[in-house]
Amino acid sequence: MKQWIRRYLANRVARTVSGYLEREGLGELIERAEQKLRTTGADRSDYALLHSYIRKYKPQYVLELGSGITTWVMADALRRNAQETKSQPCIVSMEESLKWHQHVCDEFPEELSDYVRHVVSPAQPYRYTFVAGICYESIPDMSYDLVWVDGPAARMDAADPNSQHSSC
Repeated sequence: MKQWIRRYLANRVARTVSGYLEREGLGELIERAEQKLRTTGADRSDYALLHSYIRKYKPQYVLELGSGITTWVMADALRRNAQETKSQPCIVSMEESLKWHQHVCDEFPEELSDYVRHVVSPAQPYRYTFVAGICYESIPDMSYDLVWVDGPAARMDAADPNSQHSSC
């Protein structure tokens, strides 16, 4: 019985996610991002959640830690919000890899570029009391309404200590 309930709920969630992506016309955007970036990124349910959250709550400033397909999805939601509210929302999308940063910038859709500021910053070890982790060295100081965490990479060798802080 428990397996049947799990399968039922999983199918229900999958239909809900598929329905949202289809209604909002996001399937094509996600497929294009997957082809251009050659990465799977997050799960489609994450894309639907992010897009619907941004559409509903209309954040002005979003901080994204780790650039990729979610950048495309969130920028689409911000663009739609901007068209309705006449505001100028923005994502600050952080990346520690200069190579990946450049790839993301080169492939990013022109129609969404007004809504994203791509920033590359080295990753560094960080410790706060007993918590240890990795963080970006330099994050633009803004009043963020939403933070999406998918970076920096969990390994220090993924960070390029020679990279320069830049944006595209």
